[in-house]
Amino acid sequence: MHRFLHWLPVCLLSIGLISACSTARRTERFYAKTLKKEIEKSPVFAQSFTGFTLLDPETGRTLCDVNGGHHFTPASNLKILTLATCLGVLGDSVPAFRYIKDENGLTILPTGDPTFLHPAFKAWQSGFKFLQTDADSTLDIDEGAFFEEPLGVGWAWDDANYSYSAEKSPFPIYGNVKRVYSLDSYQLDIEPKIWKKIGYLGEAPMTMRFPDAFTQDRDNEIYYWREIFPPGFERVFSVREVERFLPDLLVDTLHKEVNSYHVPPGSRMEGNPSIYSTPLDTVLRRMMYQSDNFIAEQMLLVCAGVKYDLLAQDRIIKWAKDSLFATPITPPSPEKGFGGRGNPPRWVDGSGLSRYNLVSPRYLTAVLWKLWREQPHDRLLGLFPTAGAPETTLDWWQPVPAAPWLFAKTGSMGGVVCISGYLRTRRGKTLIFSFMNNNFVGSARPWRLEMRRILELVAGR
Repeated sequence: MHRFLHWLPVCLLSIGLISACSTARRTERFYAKTLKKEIEKSPVFAQSFTGFTLLDPETGRTLCDVNGGHHFTPASNLKILTLATCLGVLGDSVPAFRYIKDENGLTILPTGDPTFLHPAFKAWQSGFKFLQTDADSTLDIDEGAFFEEPLGVGWAWDDANYSYSAEKSPFPIYGNVKRVYSLDSYQLDIEPKIWKKIGYLGEAPMTMRFPDAFTQDRDNEIYYWREIFPPGFERVFSVREVERFLPDLLVDTLHKEVNSYHVPPGSRMEGNPSIYSTPLDTVLRRMMYQSDNFIAEQMLLVCAGVKYDLLAQDRIIKWAKDSLFATPITPPSPEKGFGGRGNPPRWVDGSGLSRYNLVSPRYLTAVLWKLWREQPHDRLLGLFPTAGAPETTLDWWQPVPAAPWLFAKTGSMGGVVCISGYLRTRRGKTLIFSFMNNNFVGSARPWRLEMRRILELVAGR
């Protein structure tokens, strides 16, 4: 009896380990077989091209894979690559601009910072305060480092006037958009007020014909048909060719003479001090929570400026693919490429607006795993919206879970709906996933609900 009691703790521990191993094996079999069949036999996914990869970040093992090596149009899931690039290049805060102060006055070297006078970042305007308090009566703005078209490659031309397709620029101001809103049932006003001086806002002449109640031409003149405007009416327009109006905008805002200037690329970073604006995580949360395309595009330019002293997205994208994402981080695989996870992506912009972007679920899970291994987990999960969180791209997930278990980035456009990120299972284990659907017709709602059903099955194990 004495000898039996001596061995009892060992026996109980062995039984516990055997039971845990058995549970883990059953769970893995569920993911590899049952879950895979649920996706492959889904009547919803049968109407689209669907890909799914589920990864265990503790071991790097792929638990479930359906078309994971194929390329998909990612829409805003591409922002995960932009997020990883920003975290790999930038420090705690976004550089607002560099400057040269000499006997000729003050010259500003733009970085592409999207937060300058942006209404969502009013608390962080150190760059604006610096320009306000500087004693020089003239200001030169460098235009020598911007190597981009205002609209990205593969963006839809008929989206150009909308706020979600705001133009890129080296020195954004007010988010490169303007807000038209109702004062009363018959009067409209505009923010920022400077647009009253630069552009036209008024009733369209009878000779104009257009299908929408509002339209904007390339000169930023907004026309509308006479109608009664409901209380709280507003519409946000992208500013066209914002660089052309930047001097007037700054003159009106800073009350200084503003001129264009050219500093040769490569010499802008040499000994020139920087002014920093907004905390990096604050900007990245807006990019991820609201899926802000403008923020994503500009932040990729900021990364390019820090790395190469050039505001050129193609340079930073090539570097990220060849260097930042080049180190294998998964176990050996017969497939070649980043982390042994399939072919590299076709990556052309920062936001995912372009239909030219192509990424595989396996590649996205590899990037997500890289972030999981390199970043503090609380910080990383805090950059992704949670299921049901209000005013985020996941606010459609109802009812809101009692405790957060899904931390993910969505992506959608016509015929595209995706979601990728992290989830916690019922047993407290964190898993990484990427779910991508392309080439369907009609509303995305059935695909969202079906993806939700599958992810809840994963989390319930």
